[in-house]
Amino acid sequence: MLIVICTHNGKQYTPERDEDHWDWDGTVKSISEGNWPDVTQVIHAATGNDVTGLIAEECSRIWAETSVIDREPLADWQKDFLKEHLRVRRLEAAE
Repeated sequence: MLIVICTHNGKQYTPERDEDHWDWDGTVKSISEGNWPDVTQVIHAATGNDVTGLIAEECSRIWAETSVIDREPLADWQKDFLKEHLRVRRLEAAE
């Protein structure tokens, strides 16, 4: 189970979602489809690990494939999500 934390107007919240979207695939799908454009963190409930960087990597692959097919540029919220969370992921990998 993954816990998604979003921030809107400076306040954090966990978005409502169906039970079938609490897993890895459902979470990636919801984020990549833009259901929560303000995701700040994704936590693996069983371990407490922050998996936001891993989710961002999957979303970046999905968006790259989609942009090649649709020839649509990334939206600002997508760019912001990738900039923030892929940067963190690279720093973690370097440690």
